[in-house]
Amino acid sequence: MTTQEAFNVFLERVVNLNPDRVKRIEDAQRILTNFISTTDDFKELFIDSIKQGSAKHKTIIKPIGEDGRFDVDILIILKSMLPGRRNNIFQN
Repeated sequence: MTTQEAFNVFLERVVNLNPDRVKRIEDAQRILTNFISTTDDFKELFIDSIKQGSAKHKTIIKPIGEDGRFDVDILIILKSMLPGRRNNIFQN
């Protein structure tokens, strides 16, 4: 086995997520966005959500540890409730 082949096996077995875990991350982002955009406390303020962190940049690795948990990073954009502020700083 070449060094490159050994490294590819290492990536597959130790580092990279399998398609099921990638789907779990994408589902979690979708579910969280849906919850925040529809819950009474935020639905009038919700503008958008943006994926963040390693999932967005496709640099996520398998979690270390027994439980296999990993976090999902997401940025939620809300309208400003402060007087005199534009509601959406991301639109012209």
